[in-house]
Amino acid sequence: MSFPLLPIIIGSASAVIGAAGLTSGTIGAKKLKEANERVEKSRLDYEKERKTLETIDKKTLYSLKKLGKLKLETIQDFELFALAFEQIKNRPSFETKTEELPHIPKVPLKKVEKLQVASTEILGTALAAGGSGALIGFAAYGGIMSLGVASTGTAIGSLSGAAATKATLAALGGGSIAAGGGGIALGQLVLGVAVAAPIIAISGGFALYKGQDYEKKSHEIQNEVKDVLKLIAIAVEYLKELRSYTNDMYSEIDKLRCVYLDEVEQLRKLVDKNANYNNYTIEEKELVDINIKLVAILYKLTTQDLLQPSNNKEEQQKLLKAEIEETLETSKKVYNQLTTDIKY
Repeated sequence: MSFPLLPIIIGSASAVIGAAGLTSGTIGAKKLKEANERVEKSRLDYEKERKTLETIDKKTLYSLKKLGKLKLETIQDFELFALAFEQIKNRPSFETKTEELPHIPKVPLKKVEKLQVASTEILGTALAAGGSGALIGFAAYGGIMSLGVASTGTAIGSLSGAAATKATLAALGGGSIAAGGGGIALGQLVLGVAVAAPIIAISGGFALYKGQDYEKKSHEIQNEVKDVLKLIAIAVEYLKELRSYTNDMYSEIDKLRCVYLDEVEQLRKLVDKNANYNNYTIEEKELVDINIKLVAILYKLTTQDLLQPSNNKEEQQKLLKAEIEETLETSKKVYNQLTTDIKY
């Protein structure tokens, strides 16, 4: 018995099966293409925001480095006052005069002098090493030198010489900011592991591999990137705020320092001519008062911390907004009062 239609039927069935396979392959290729496009868009979104974060990170580091250097140089300048003031016979109490300033705690002159000595060594060490870690650390945690405690349990402010330098650098994290991290060195230090780690970790995760469920994996990457972009937005806003306060602090210290350098030079000339406070005119006594108050407010500014370190590396360091704003406001009031009193 012959089956004349069998070849036709078999041929038709093969064509149908072949067409189904081709359609299935086309759908698979389309899904893979869509998955790759989804991953690539996520990667581009991430790279764009990552660059924004790296840019603000570098700008903030630069601002902190400038502030740290200015703080240390300003503290070094306290020596000019100390040399002149200590030559004055029958001089007023430095501590008593500082109490006349609003919101400025009484500052012992010896504390100012110890800070001045330590700052010289810190700045020298930082510049000799060619690194900026100590400068950045001092900008952010300026009060560590006067209020900090060394690993031995001794107050850093009570140490001197190499011991003060070593203790301060140790308190500032060894005097260096960790390198690497894909360009967010500062971010790693202040944002905490919970924010910084996912931002860094995801950078190597934009790939689909043979054997994976491409569609499922691409959606996972897309969702992970969305979460990371939220973290980046938090990080960018935080660093922008930190940089803004850093620049405000720099401007205020620089302004007061210019006035101080002029006034302390006038004091030096006065002391060279007459070192007896009892023989000073009212204007000359006011000059002494002005110098004391300038040193006191500059001491307050240069030891004002910007950040409060956290013992938990997972947590973001607290930006001390209220404290910084109060110090800046006090400084502005003192500046306005003193510039009114100054007789040019």
